[in-house]
Amino acid sequence: MGAALGALSDPSRADLVAAVSEATGGPAYAAALDKMRSSADGRWLLENRPDINGTVLASLGDLPDHTVGGAWAAFLGRRGFDADDRPAVRYVDSEDLAYVAQRHRETHDLWHVLFDCPTTVLGELCLKAVEVEQARRGRVRGTWR
Repeated sequence: MGAALGALSDPSRADLVAAVSEATGGPAYAAALDKMRSSADGRWLLENRPDINGTVLASLGDLPDHTVGGAWAAFLGRRGFDADDRPAVRYVDSEDLAYVAQRHRETHDLWHVLFDCPTTVLGELCLKAVEVEQARRGRVRGTWR
């Protein structure tokens, strides 16, 4: 409860947002894991466990700002975000579910760019609503890689 209140008062506290996501995201992580296991791309991710780290994100900075990758890099740069400082998943029991939670964190800021949502309480709540609806309807499509 303390992490939730802290995250609401300061959504830039990635550690608190991560703790709340881990505490409440179990069913969504399990549903995403089932979807990953049922697709070739998802199985590839679970087997190889690539991560979106500082090296990967630094390469996006070379892309033009009007591309998704360039816009993502600019978004992260404006916030002084370092992907290598992302908090580790701590409150998830299964290695596979922990990877799903990690992957969710790694791609969360991309959703901010795609939906043009600010990193405010309202912006975070709007993205959470999109994530919940996407998970509920099973609308995960396309490549996972």
